[in-house]
Amino acid sequence: MKKNLVKKAIVGLLTCALFFGTVACNFQNGDASSVSQSSASVGQSDTGENSEVSSEGSDEGSSEGSSEGRGEGENTIPVMTVTQFEAPVWLVNEAVKEFYSASADTLLRTILLNYAQPNKDRAEGVTIGYTISDLPIDTAVSEAVVSVYERGESQAWKTVNFASGKNTITIYNMKTGMPYDFSITATLSNGDVLTENGSFETAESVRLMNLDDIHNVRDIGGRLTEDGRKIKQGLFYRGTELDGAVEPKYYNLSASGIKEMTETLGIKMEIDLRSKKTNMRSVLGENVKHLYYDMSYYSSVIVNGGGQAKVKAVFDELAKPENYPVYLHCTYGMDRTGTVCFILGALLGMSELDLIRDYELTKLCDVLAGSNGWRDRTDTEFNKYLVSFKALQGETMQQKAINYLLNIGITQSQIDTILALFLEDAVRV
Repeated sequence: MKKNLVKKAIVGLLTCALFFGTVACNFQNGDASSVSQSSASVGQSDTGENSEVSSEGSDEGSSEGSSEGRGEGENTIPVMTVTQFEAPVWLVNEAVKEFYSASADTLLRTILLNYAQPNKDRAEGVTIGYTISDLPIDTAVSEAVVSVYERGESQAWKTVNFASGKNTITIYNMKTGMPYDFSITATLSNGDVLTENGSFETAESVRLMNLDDIHNVRDIGGRLTEDGRKIKQGLFYRGTELDGAVEPKYYNLSASGIKEMTETLGIKMEIDLRSKKTNMRSVLGENVKHLYYDMSYYSSVIVNGGGQAKVKAVFDELAKPENYPVYLHCTYGMDRTGTVCFILGALLGMSELDLIRDYELTKLCDVLAGSNGWRDRTDTEFNKYLVSFKALQGETMQQKAINYLLNIGITQSQIDTILALFLEDAVRV
């Protein structure tokens, strides 16, 4: 019995010696997998749990400046993500979208009765944001800036700083139906710099503008002509007075608005259709050409010699490429402005329906709708103007506009220059 126990003990000792000898050999050969397999599987489980917590906490932590969800060690690498856009972004509100999708005989005012939001004449913006995950402890964003580019351009269209503590910003006054690229750069408090790029496209629509302290501003561009060509954007803007000489409560362009018009939009000429008074002035600065015209309006420019002379003076300036981009206005951007823009739009090839709709867009502005009544195709004076214009020689609205301008002294060469300036070469199907 004792002999059997001794034999078993000896066998056990030999087995242990053999096992540890094998382990030693494995370590000498650089292979520890046979003894670390269970430990590695535990490590993978821990790593997975930590990653999941970081991902869930990173958006909230980075956007609010909190340390929640941040990396625990000094070796974490911050990662920036930016807003992803899956569909074109609309720059007009629902009322405008409904107006342009409604039947041809629908009045804008009947649509506006269903919308309570104020200032429907202002453009919508594109909101761009970022988040940073895995920020090291005690690290925050010191500064963040976004640069927006028209697709294919190397120079930024606009560069804006994010407000302190904010990780989203809304950009206004982009062109419609255009692809854009953007780049966000964030500087961290530890000196690191993160950059991430993104892109979006704006939906096809009329181009309303959003400028501080003035209303009823829009670009004549972005529309298709009857022959399928697109009117270029960024050349001709229409709107209200800028200096508040007549309506200081509603139309008095702010310092930020002046910067937007002179630097972002690059306005070079202000065509002022008001009659000059002593309190009127140009707020855009000495580098912007500013002329007064005391413009007549509606049918008086068709049948009256004095009104025609004033229209000729305006189109003489519109035929000079060096004057662009142009901002044209009267007081409200309604009657005198509407008269001139109707002729220009017809010359460029806009359909009668688009010309009428553009005229009616003025009443997107609640201030105008409340103080001066509705201006639409039912307005008596506008109807007289439309009838007198349609009585001009020519089969189309464009031919009528060309013949009218030739008759008041604008040359064919000037007309050709204006058309070349405004119309894209390619016909859009």
